[in-house]
Amino acid sequence: MSRRIDLMIDLECAGPAPNGAIVSIGWCAFALDGKKNSTGSKIGPVSNLAVGRIDVIVQSCIDIGMEIDSDTVGWWFRQDPEVRALWNAPGAVPIREALRQINQRYLDNCTLGSGGPGLIWAYPSTYDLSILDRAVTLCGMKMDFGRKDYLCSRSVMKGLGYRRSDERIPARWRQKHFPENDAVRQAIQLQLCLVPEVDRDEDPLGYPGDGVARFD
Repeated sequence: MSRRIDLMIDLECAGPAPNGAIVSIGWCAFALDGKKNSTGSKIGPVSNLAVGRIDVIVQSCIDIGMEIDSDTVGWWFRQDPEVRALWNAPGAVPIREALRQINQRYLDNCTLGSGGPGLIWAYPSTYDLSILDRAVTLCGMKMDFGRKDYLCSRSVMKGLGYRRSDERIPARWRQKHFPENDAVRQAIQLQLCLVPEVDRDEDPLGYPGDGVARFD
């Protein structure tokens, strides 16, 4: 593998940073070098399975000292039913297990390239990554990534004057407040900002996979 693979993380939470209880963690592995992936597309996540969502049992966050906020809870219950269903979704796991899983996604996708260990992005990092960091601290866990690896895609795009648009985002990733969709959208927008000559297929994730991310 001859490229660096980064991870975009997006959280849906039940309170503000840095101590909001986590409802769901979305993630997407992607590259910023403009090389083609195994579909022949230069843009989009590196594999159709290198993207996902980890739903969290909200009470497990409260049990370690994270908080829910009445205004944020009110926002949740004003959303469409499919978005509200993320709250304690079937298959949700305790926060410690969710952190273990996101760390494993990082190890699986972002540590094997000759470009070096991947970086961790969020839009903005002051929200998503501060809450993730707080959960790690409260759980007393050690991750294979940390603050030295954190970058803010909002700061990069605003600093370069890039105007975000969903125009080049495949339709399946446009529905907001699903964290895996948000992570993919943010990764593609960052690619378009930093590698403006990239092209894309109609759907960069629309091809078969066997669970193993492949890179050029």
